[in-house]
Amino acid sequence: MLIPKKLLLSLICTLAAANVWALPEDQQAPIELEANRLQWQQEAGIATYSGQVRIRQGSLQIQADQVQVVRSTQGGIASLRASATKDQELHFQYQPTHQDPSVHAYAQILKYDTQAQKIILQGQARLQQGADTFTGEYIEYDLKNRNILAQGQKTSPDQSDQRVRIILHPNARPSTSSQPSE
Repeated sequence: MLIPKKLLLSLICTLAAANVWALPEDQQAPIELEANRLQWQQEAGIATYSGQVRIRQGSLQIQADQVQVVRSTQGGIASLRASATKDQELHFQYQPTHQDPSVHAYAQILKYDTQAQKIILQGQARLQQGADTFTGEYIEYDLKNRNILAQGQKTSPDQSDQRVRIILHPNARPSTSSQPSE
């Protein structure tokens, strides 16, 4: 299938914006996109990829049931939204630097806020940075500063609230002494 030039340019701009905080060589990597279906609404500037969507550029990967890219009136990206089927979760992955482990994000819905440079995860959200895991109903991840905001879900008055769960693993510190201890 031939992808319209404006649509391809929109996708490239979206991934390039996300790659500002990924590995430098990611920006030069080819963009690979697979989906069962593409719907392009040229007048509205909306591209919707659906059915086992896989997007990859270097260390940046998105796997979802549906991905929607909306172009701004200036030709850039206004928003990117990915969603999963009811019984599955979507997956977003990137590597911030060569020294840091990959970041993996899972949820029912992912929104990429291009202005704030954040990903927003909703619905059984989980974020993994190396061995550390953050779970909650809602997670914001700042791609630039790597800050995390996680929230649980309010439930009915007769049920307890779902809470945020965090599992942090202490860093293993290398020995500063070359002498064996006695």
